[in-house]
Amino acid sequence: MCEPSCFTQVEGYNYGLGVVRSGEWMLQNPLLSGYSAVEAYLPSQEIAISVANTFEPGAFDADGNYDNSADRLFRMIGTYLAPDEAPPALPPKK
Repeated sequence: MCEPSCFTQVEGYNYGLGVVRSGEWMLQNPLLSGYSAVEAYLPSQEIAISVANTFEPGAFDADGNYDNSADRLFRMIGTYLAPDEAPPALPPKK
């Protein structure tokens, strides 16, 4: 179950391609059904990074939420590979 972020795909409104800009990086970062990933590209240096992981039951809190650890790993790898164009840190969760 992935509510509240999932919805029924219909002809008038459906997901096609969602690209996020994070600093100079272009990426996608799916997080659903016990899976997280990041596929990112830095055009200026032609660097591509892909990280994907799945979670065991202990990763979920009482409400079924879990952390996007793939995003955290991508930011660490991106900082190492391109320190002058490192992916910006995400703001802390509230």
